[in-house]
Order: sequence, then C-alpha cells, then structure tokens
Amino acid sequence: MRVLSSIARSVLERSFPPTLHEDILDAVGMPYRAETDRRRPRHADFRELILRIYERRCAMCGFDGRLGRADFGVEAAHVQWHAFDGPDIEENGLCLCSLHHKALDAGALGVGEDGRVLVSEHLCGGSRVQNWLIDLGGRPLGTPAQGHASPQPAFIKWHREQVFREPPRAA
Repeated sequence: MRVLSSIARSVLERSFPPTLHEDILDAVGMPYRAETDRRRPRHADFRELILRIYERRCAMCGFDGRLGRADFGVEAAHVQWHAFDGPDIEENGLCLCSLHHKALDAGALGVGEDGRVLVSEHLCGGSRVQNWLIDLGGRPLGTPAQGHASPQPAFIKWHREQVFREPPRAA
C-alpha cells in the first residue's frame, strides 16, 4: 500500500491542483492524507499578495469572510495550475471563495477572454447550484486594486484549453 500511495501522490502532484486531490482519491477508494507538494516550492507570499490585491473578496461572488482577524473561506487560486508550471505571480492569480476555487479547478467555471465568468454546460444541479454557480455566467470578474494586474490572457487561455469543460453556457 505504501508504494501505491507514493505513486498516487506523485501522479496527483504532477497532474492536479491540491484542491482536487481528496476528491480524486475518494473516487478511486484510496484514503486521503494531506501531504506537501514535493515538486516545485510555492512562493510564500503568493497567497497574501493575491488576497491583498483583491481586497480579500472573491473575484466571482464578492464573498469576504473573516473569522476574528483571519481570512475565512477566501483563497488564492492559480489560473494556470501550479502543478503545470503556473507561476506564483499576480497575473496568474485570483482571489476566490473556497467554492468558486474548487469549481474553477474542476473546470465547472472559467474566465472568458473578455474577463467574464464562464459556466460549463456540463454543470447541473438544483436551485443552490443555479444561485451559487450558474447565475455567475456572463458576470465580469472582480478586478484587483488599482495598479495591479488581472490574469494575463495566456493563463486564461491555458485554463480554457486544459481545464474548462467546454462548451460554456450562453450568458
């Protein structure tokens, strides 16, 4: 089992962002153990930079949770995954709530060339999915603070071609 776990960890680290590791292991019946990424180290300041320039608000829905002095439910997302050489720079980052980060990494949500939210036609569900995800289609992404860069078209293109589940719903 140790060899299998090592192989699984290696495949996950090379192929998927950490937000999807637990779901993938669960789907194949393997126990999940949080482990650090052993490939390429992440820039320590990336998370703080992204949260700061987006004023600690989800760029898709505006969620800005805090628990005491700590951020709660907002994360720094890579548009081009870190596991696929996405750099830890503001031009490759979005501040997203936990739900929208996972949906972006799963390909349910994406970003259009015009900076608007894309929603995959493959996404379905009841009224909560409609309210929290589908209704985002066509909305403009929140932008970073003045003087900071939005995601670069090259990273958006990578996500659209490699991750987003085409086709997008009509907005």
